Amino acid sequence: MKQPSDLEARIINALDKLKIRYVFQYELWGGTSFRGGVIVDFLILNPFPIPVEAYGDYWHKDDLSSEERLRLARIEQCFQREVKIIWGHEAETQEDADRVVEDRIGGATF
Repeated sequence: MKQPSDLEARIINALDKLKIRYVFQYELWGGTSFRGGVIVDFLILNPFPIPVEAYGDYWHKDDLSSEERLRLARIEQCFQREVKIIWGHEAETQEDADRVVEDRIGGATF
């Protein structure tokens, strides 16, 4: 398992504070070991699975490529849920991350 990025670490801290159960780096369709496989940054486990992606501003742009939109659509189809995206600029500090995680994910788990 890879070390979390700074953004992912802030999300982990926020999820832990809210006592939300999750899997970090959840592999779908064999993960990166198989062609077509993907890794979802976080899979929220309670009460139903919610995929969450951490998109750092350096690697991801607000305007997603068609390849990235297709990847997200495949994940959404698998879980029958919208992928929640947390952008780096939304969670630059731990306080920001706490707020965005609670707003975007916290309410969906109860």
